[in-house]
Amino acid sequence: MKSRKEKLSYLRKKDFISILITTVTSALIFIFLKRYFLATSEVSIFSYIGFLGAIIVVIISYFESKSEDPFVTGKTLTLGVMNSFVAAAVVIVLLSFKFGLILSVIAIDILIIIARELGRNNRQKMINKYMNRTGKIVKDCGKGKYIMDLNSQNVNVYSKDKLILGNNVKVSELNGTYIYVEKID
Repeated sequence: MKSRKEKLSYLRKKDFISILITTVTSALIFIFLKRYFLATSEVSIFSYIGFLGAIIVVIISYFESKSEDPFVTGKTLTLGVMNSFVAAAVVIVLLSFKFGLILSVIAIDILIIIARELGRNNRQKMINKYMNRTGKIVKDCGKGKYIMDLNSQNVNVYSKDKLILGNNVKVSELNGTYIYVEKID
C-alpha cells in the first residue's frame, strides 16, 4: 500500500501530464482556427461561453479529484468521459480569442490545479471523518441505502449486503461521496 505522500505525488504527476497535453492541444487548435478561419481575435461570444465553461471546468475538476476519478478510463468516472481536462482544452481555445493564448493557458491551468488540490484535501477530511467508524443502522431506505447512527449523527450509507435495523456496521469504503458499510459481528 502506498503512503499518502507517494499517492499524492503520483496523482500530481498525472495532473501535470494531463495539463500539459491539454495546453498543447488547445494551443494547436487555437492557432489553427485563428490562422485559417477567423480574421479577427475579437469574438465576444466565444469569451462569454469561455467564462461559463471555465466555471464549469473548475467545479468538475474539484468533484473529480474529490471522487478520486482517474483521467478518462471509463471505469469509475461519475461525471462521464467528458472530464475537466478535456473541457479545459475547449475553454482555453474559447478564452484565447479575447485574452490571448498565454494568459488563458496560465489562468485555466492554475484554476484546475487549485480545484484539484482542494478536492483532494476535502476527500482526505472525509476519509478521516468516516473511514473505519462504527455505528448502528437506524433506517432501511430500500435498494441498499440505509441511515446509520454515527456518533449521534444520522448519515446516509450504502451496503452491498442486506442489513436489518439495529445491525452494527463499520464504514468500509468511500466511493466518491457514497459511504459503504459492512456488517460487523
